Amino acid sequence: MGVDDASRRHCRRGTVTAAHHTHRAPAPTGHVEQGTVPSFSVVIAAYQAAETVGEAIESALAQTLPALEVIVVDDGSSDGTAAALEPYAPKIRSLRQDHRGVASAWNAALEVARADFFAVLGAEAIDVEAFALLRAVALRGAVPRGRDGRGL
Repeated sequence: MGVDDASRRHCRRGTVTAAHHTHRAPAPTGHVEQGTVPSFSVVIAAYQAAETVGEAIESALAQTLPALEVIVVDDGSSDGTAAALEPYAPKIRSLRQDHRGVASAWNAALEVARADFFAVLGAEAIDVEAFALLRAVALRGAVPRGRDGRGL
């Protein structure tokens, strides 16, 4: 599965829409100059993910291009997801909300994200493609341009 336009929308700062809520992601920290390495946040929405969220967090933390932060939003799980996050407390930022769905969880994470870019990582899988895109951004030393001429 390649990185399609829908995946690219999740890897740039912008609007994420839930059923009844729309939030604008915070503005980037500044213009990324040629030769600088932009920062990124890894965003993980977790619902009933006690068995799998640890592997997703380990994947995010093990990247050769480290994230500024890993933000995990427990979307109202009742299966022990909150307990599964406890061992990672010193290394991640975790939020908990009532169950409102994945888009709402992304919005909650973006409200507190501090990086120039973000990558969405599923709590049930390791998303190598999102990290490959972020690595390409860093190696190019500048923000890549999308079809519309704006940064990704």
